This record gives sequence, structure tokens and C-alpha cells, in this order.
Amino acid sequence: MTKLKKASFNIEVNLLKSIKLMAFKRDTTQTDIINQYIKEGLKKDEKKFNRDNLIINNKLPLYDKNKKVNLDEITGIVKLDYKTNAVDLKNNIHTKKD
Repeated sequence: MTKLKKASFNIEVNLLKSIKLMAFKRDTTQTDIINQYIKEGLKKDEKKFNRDNLIINNKLPLYDKNKKVNLDEITGIVKLDYKTNAVDLKNNIHTKKD
């Protein structure tokens, strides 16, 4: 059995109604329906957000053009003196491919 973690989020009323009806018709749970659709959505976007698409360039310290580094592998190397949103920073990084 897959391990589950409780999550709280807001969902559109019409989506919830559709999920409830779908779960009833398929004789399954709403949780199973939601997990199924999330997994399918993640699979579709997997290529778009593949780790290889996040390769960085020579603007960061310890750059070695023969060793490609991934943003996920260097998480935490930057320390800031002020509060910031890490997601916004990551989304605003401009990368280039050699």
C-alpha cells in the first residue's frame, strides 16, 4: 500500500462534485481519483521540468564546463542576509546552454 500524507488545499466546487461523482461511478475513493489525476499531470509535465533542463552555466562558483551541475544538486549554497522567496529567485534565474 502506498504511504499517504494528509494535505489541505482549496478546490473549485465543480471539480469536487466531479471527483465525488467519478469516485462513486468507479467504486473507489475521492483520494484515489485525485492521486491518479495528479500522477498523470506530473507525468505529462515531467519532460518539461526534467532535471536536465535545469543545467546551470559558468555564472556560479566551482563551475567546471566538463561537469554539468543541476540546480537541485546545489540547493542551499547561497546564504542571504534578508528574507526572500526561494521559488521566485529560482524562477528568475536565467540560464544558458553552452
